Amino acid sequence: MTQKEAPAWITDAGLDDFRNFVYLAWQYFRVPQDPTDLQYDVANFVQDPLEEGSVERKCIQGFRGLAKTLLCIAYCAWKLRLNPNEKIMVVSAGKTHADHFAITLLRMIREMEVLQDLYPGPDKRRRLDGFDVELADPARDPSVKSVGINSQIVGSRATVIVSDDVEIPSNSDTQAKRDHLEGAVKEFESVILPGGEIIFLGTPQTEASIYRNLPIRGYETRLWPGRYPDERLLSVYGDHLSPMIAQRLADDRSLIGQTTEPSRFSDFDLDEREVSVGRSAFALQFMLDTSVANQHLYPLHVADLIVFDFDHESAPEKLIWSSDGRTKRKDIPNVAMPGDHFHSEQAIVGDWVPYEFAIMYVDPAGRGKDELAWGILKALNGYLYLAEQGGEVGTGYGEDVLEMLAKKAKLHEVNCVVVEENMGAGMFGELMQAHLVKIYPSKVELVRHHTQKEARIIDTLEPVMNQHRLVISPQVLIEDYESTRGYENADQNVYRLIYQMSRLTRTKGCLTHDDRLDGLAMGVAWLREHLGLDADTQIRRRQEDVEEMEYQKFINSFEEDDTLQWVDMGH
Repeated sequence: MTQKEAPAWITDAGLDDFRNFVYLAWQYFRVPQDPTDLQYDVANFVQDPLEEGSVERKCIQGFRGLAKTLLCIAYCAWKLRLNPNEKIMVVSAGKTHADHFAITLLRMIREMEVLQDLYPGPDKRRRLDGFDVELADPARDPSVKSVGINSQIVGSRATVIVSDDVEIPSNSDTQAKRDHLEGAVKEFESVILPGGEIIFLGTPQTEASIYRNLPIRGYETRLWPGRYPDERLLSVYGDHLSPMIAQRLADDRSLIGQTTEPSRFSDFDLDEREVSVGRSAFALQFMLDTSVANQHLYPLHVADLIVFDFDHESAPEKLIWSSDGRTKRKDIPNVAMPGDHFHSEQAIVGDWVPYEFAIMYVDPAGRGKDELAWGILKALNGYLYLAEQGGEVGTGYGEDVLEMLAKKAKLHEVNCVVVEENMGAGMFGELMQAHLVKIYPSKVELVRHHTQKEARIIDTLEPVMNQHRLVISPQVLIEDYESTRGYENADQNVYRLIYQMSRLTRTKGCLTHDDRLDGLAMGVAWLREHLGLDADTQIRRRQEDVEEMEYQKFINSFEEDDTLQWVDMGH
């Protein structure tokens, strides 16, 4: 093919810099203009090593039209040119998309002059789903392999894994699908060789995109939105925004709202696209804003909890909540939505006094992989204290489980045990009562539900949490996180209370598992009558009671003193 004349700075030696190779690749792909500043910026991020000798994990999130896939095809060709023994695995949501990536790469090798010595000869593998390059040493795995995310990838080995749009609407529109997808991409860790690199390319398809969790797993994430962001979006992006875009914005605040790629997409063009796809879709696909509607879609936020280390017998009369940065708890593992943090109390008011009421709640396991969920809730002055909670899969009505629950009830001296009746027509409650008689004589109260579960849980917990009346021990949060360590990787989060709490919506079946959260909501609903108590009123009443006792003690002291006589002032 005929190529444009390369500028003077493009030389064979200069191709050690991937940005120079991108210039030639754009000519091969017949892109009508040279690579843009943003595309060169992406290229530099891809090639820039993070830490020598370790597995490099990067995530490139760019707006629709940034040409992320073409850049990564060129990157794979460049890597093979530098080292023909690279083993590249391309993974996409569907195998067809991954195959097209590999086919384009093979054609590029065949037709670009600087790559032609890599084109596989007749003795090399050259299949639709994978091929070798000519200068590679013999190996079990091909030089390039293409697979779908649901394919069997364990057993293969790769030095480079390119995850190109593994998240699409059809595999991420429910929490169950997102959980499955997140579990699948974690298999990359079993495939990548030491010193290799994993690169995610994608555009978020949902507010709960799997890309949001990648920074937590050690991925260096970089974002290239279609418009220069405002202050709100800057806070959403954090330190993930492209430094080049951030610097331009710092130098000229008038850029806010304007296109970041003026040579390719005008402001008018972006406005038309926003009208066409809708504001929410535009926010996700062009502005990479996964915070859209989270306040309404996911109404339960862990930031509304108070994390406080109380004891079994007593708690403060009043706790003051604050979202001040000084109350943020960074020492506790957190699987809530990104940006949603635990907070400790800002201040304590009054004395430590005994709890007014305590219950154990138990949600018996249903079928399959449901958990038996339980917890201890205590009430004081309108605050509810979650002292313990847990869950186990497949425990059923075992003697050891019933005995453990009865001992927990005794330890916390609960007033009653609240059991969800729907499962087993109340059979669990009968068995539980029999064990309580032997270990701790407490009554069992049965609860039956008739409304949609998701709406019921939200309607119960949201007002309590919004008023910062739900207090959780830090040890409960740590144990909730650690309790699922023995589960399969894909299941660990979905069984955790905090994960369930932060991802609950009003959509039926939005959670894969909700047992721990459902149990907590049942306990909170049972204690709802205590929520009407105002802490200040209770403190005042207690003080009045103390003053009344002291006054009565003073009066009694006079009545008991034989040396004192009443004087009749009328005589």
